[in-house]
Amino acid sequence: MLWPNEFPRSVNNINLTRDKEKKASLAGEGLDPSILKEYNITPQSSEEFKGGWLLKDQKKDLWVFKYSGDRNRLLIALEWQENLAKNKCSVLKMKRTKGDKLYLENNKEFFFVTEWISGQKFEVQQERHLLSCFKELGKIHKITENYSNVIIQNTRIDWTLIIQKKLKDLLQYHSFLRGKIKFTDFERFFMEHFDYFYNAGQEAVENMVLLQVDSARPHLLVNNFRSTDLLINDNKVVFTNLLKWSRGPKILDLVLLLNSYMPLLKWNSQAFKNILKTYKEETVLTKQDEQVLLALLRFPGRFWFYAYQYFVDFVEEKVLSEKFKKYIREYYWRDQCLNTVETWLWEG
Repeated sequence: MLWPNEFPRSVNNINLTRDKEKKASLAGEGLDPSILKEYNITPQSSEEFKGGWLLKDQKKDLWVFKYSGDRNRLLIALEWQENLAKNKCSVLKMKRTKGDKLYLENNKEFFFVTEWISGQKFEVQQERHLLSCFKELGKIHKITENYSNVIIQNTRIDWTLIIQKKLKDLLQYHSFLRGKIKFTDFERFFMEHFDYFYNAGQEAVENMVLLQVDSARPHLLVNNFRSTDLLINDNKVVFTNLLKWSRGPKILDLVLLLNSYMPLLKWNSQAFKNILKTYKEETVLTKQDEQVLLALLRFPGRFWFYAYQYFVDFVEEKVLSEKFKKYIREYYWRDQCLNTVETWLWEG
């Protein structure tokens, strides 16, 4: 802000200098101004935000994201996101540079810019938020079916072998503990429930083989449903971060999303039915897909994960014991829910 002309010129000059310093800081601390220049951005203000900077422009808010991972992985994510945005999926719109690039490299780091939108926090307890998440995911899966990416389409992943490897891990942990005389609380819980969980895992693998999971066409998957990366805008969920993408059958996204949030709803079977109905309004879910979904949900993934943390990562035993107790309760709710849903699907 300029001082009034009646002030002495020397004072005026001092504050003009300070004003220039203030404008320079608007680029954002740690953000190279040359990056903004390449994107043709002149921000009115900025703040550190979610691994980057949120810029206030005259026309719209922009998010500058800093990425330090693999270049090819980044490019796949950004090209996919741009395609989804053009097809009106609930993702952030990309902004290209003056040279028509999706990202810039600066000092061995990558920077890209998207539009940012304000909204509400994603809350799974609000059923409309969760249903919207599955609805918008269905739209993304539908568009992605026709999205061509050579790296993805030429990829084959043996999901059955991956699951079988986890069962083999469980057998090794079990064999090790059989030679012990005294158990910790976690080890005792593990041994008491081993047969039940291992048999459930075997059944899941058998169903995966029968349903030919590995022959399913691979897709790009969102693979990230953290509430901090979901936003509610205009009553719709927006996926704000696709950098954690993976590849495989689309069912894996559904499994991850359901396993992430259904425990908070105590695996309510009516909520599960509403979720599937909402998802299927946007894309096809065949009878085979539904059976694969149930088979994967029945696999005791967290039983394996907690065991892995205990025997390999040496996570504190007391912490894992509490998590395991909670998981036992959730597993009971989950089995009841899946039994009800399976009957409903067959009758439908």
